[in-house]
Amino acid sequence: MIATAAATVSTASAHATTRSADIAPGPISRAIATAKHTHKTVALPQATTADSTTVVNPTGTLTTTLTSGPTRLKRAGRWIALDPTLRRNADGAVTPRSAPESLSVSGGTGTLAQTPSSSGRSTAPLVTLGHGTQKVTIGWKGHLPSPELHGTRATYRSVGPGYDLRIEATRTGFEQFVDLNKRPGAGFSYTLPVDTGKLKASVSKGGQVQFADAAGRVKAALAAPRMWDTHTNKAGVHDHTAPVTVRATNSRPGHVDLVYTPDAAFLAAPSTRYPVTVDPSTQNLGNLVDTYAQQGESGDKSGETELDFGNPGTTNADGTARTARSLIAWNTKPFANAVVESAQLSLWNFHSAATDGHGHPWDVYATSSFDHTANWAKQPSWLQSFVTSYSTLGNPPYNDAGWIHADVTNLVSYWSGQQATTGYMGLRATDDNTMSWKRVNSSEAASNPPTLKVTWDFRPGNVHDLKVGPSATQTNGIWQVNSLTPTLQATIDDGDNDKVDGTFVIEDTASPGTTVGGPLVSSFAAAGTPVSVQVPANLLKDGHTYRFRASGYDGDLYQTDWSDWAQFHVTAAPTGGHAVDLTLPDSNAAASVNLKDQAPDNQSHPPYDPGISSLRKSAPQLAGPQQQPKCTPSSDGGKDCAWFEYPAKKTGATDPHLAKPQAAADWCSPNIPDNYTWPCATRRAPTHC
Repeated sequence: MIATAAATVSTASAHATTRSADIAPGPISRAIATAKHTHKTVALPQATTADSTTVVNPTGTLTTTLTSGPTRLKRAGRWIALDPTLRRNADGAVTPRSAPESLSVSGGTGTLAQTPSSSGRSTAPLVTLGHGTQKVTIGWKGHLPSPELHGTRATYRSVGPGYDLRIEATRTGFEQFVDLNKRPGAGFSYTLPVDTGKLKASVSKGGQVQFADAAGRVKAALAAPRMWDTHTNKAGVHDHTAPVTVRATNSRPGHVDLVYTPDAAFLAAPSTRYPVTVDPSTQNLGNLVDTYAQQGESGDKSGETELDFGNPGTTNADGTARTARSLIAWNTKPFANAVVESAQLSLWNFHSAATDGHGHPWDVYATSSFDHTANWAKQPSWLQSFVTSYSTLGNPPYNDAGWIHADVTNLVSYWSGQQATTGYMGLRATDDNTMSWKRVNSSEAASNPPTLKVTWDFRPGNVHDLKVGPSATQTNGIWQVNSLTPTLQATIDDGDNDKVDGTFVIEDTASPGTTVGGPLVSSFAAAGTPVSVQVPANLLKDGHTYRFRASGYDGDLYQTDWSDWAQFHVTAAPTGGHAVDLTLPDSNAAASVNLKDQAPDNQSHPPYDPGISSLRKSAPQLAGPQQQPKCTPSSDGGKDCAWFEYPAKKTGATDPHLAKPQAAADWCSPNIPDNYTWPCATRRAPTHC
């Protein structure tokens, strides 16, 4: 059997995603209360998407389980499992049990109408994907018997002299093969008539066929085909392969004929072992993709049902190793800007080359962005390795296929700290040892796709509705206030509806970047209701224009950024009061500092700069300016501390955005050394410990 996979098709479907922080606080608060009361996990159905589910844990944290592709779809208002298993319907057509796109496979020409073709043979619809004006129908010239169904596969026997036709449904489309069971005659080729509806077909230089709408957006694609015989290497990979050319003929609006011609020399070679398979892999053209890049190959592998990484122990014609690396894009929107407590990557390892029965290392990287066109020559940037795993299965008799794992907490924390809604991950063997070669399921596999399980907690959410009082009015977007001790107000949301307070900072617009006084901290209030602070006397000057912003804290976690600025103009005379002296000594001064009792008014917790690092639970932070405290003993046995900016230390990292931070410390820890530093963006107010 030579299988010439004439076409693999997938549509550019984009499944819906939900950011958990976008869910109304009410359902989350009720779920948290129930989980804590019952000491059981509680499902959060409002957060379910095609590729994720979320539950609330008894501790009040949330756990989101992601897959690298869709595993469910919504029908009649409820989610059902995606199942590409083919079944025969009452009308004779064959369809998946459940699939995100409208896929229909011929039940045989006895059940479908036939139309004359230019060759004199009848043309029957073979498989249809999509609907309406964005539907693609691939036909077959000649007889189509009733197919044999087995799982996701439909096989049409003896559609031509010595060859069969095969359709395999995937999660996002299908693959189509012609299986040559014996050596064909000279000049063998076959034609697939394609009805494109309102879409326009084009064939790339590499043999990929794309179907685009009037705006040029690609809606479906047939991947460039290749073929191989039955020979496999010790890594279990078909290594005797050859190209298949494809050209478009008889093109007219709404139709094109695709002519596939397998390499004649490969078919005729005595070394070719029949049957041979030609496989154009289905590609997912949505925002999320998983694929692998292999040295010596340039084709798109995003539609294949497996991901490979490591050195298989074989070489290309030029002597280079056929090393592979895998790439997975994840929908990280549910926990963007959250505090990640744990994250585990799970891969279904159905084959490995570990013939010694031991685990062999592989690394998980953060990469730059990529899409389905990635290949060995077009890899993303491999930014940093976050973890090395030795988990290995899939090599009987030592072990069977199963799940292998890696702790990717730091990587997912990095994505969350970047507020990334898509996390780009790379997998590669730690070294070139062929024992590290692995093959795992991709998102296109009928079962067990790559999975990411993340436990996380909300940070305070959006800060909005910044206002100034009392009795202030706005002119051209600037609040006008007749007081030198105005009230500043903001509303702070919180995903799990905790009580929140706000930290406010003020700058004179004539001196941006210089804080007036110190941070002002409000009392706690219910999330979604205003919090406010009053500006102390003798800080503001009559006739000046100021700006302020705020950030939230829910008693456990800080926000990692500030609100937008709001401006206000002061026209009243000073009303008296005491001055808050925030003059700090030069960072190089040798004299001791005594700043006791000079913390800002209304300070209910230590001032905090949310732009960089939390002093409590915090995600790994990026490199930034450093601070060093100046502390002197006080009469009550504590310390008087002030904090000063220092230049960022050189970390030696190749990418400054991935530099590893120094550990954070509790504010005013009694054991804090005088030379302790950590990343910080701005000068902190002095405080007494």
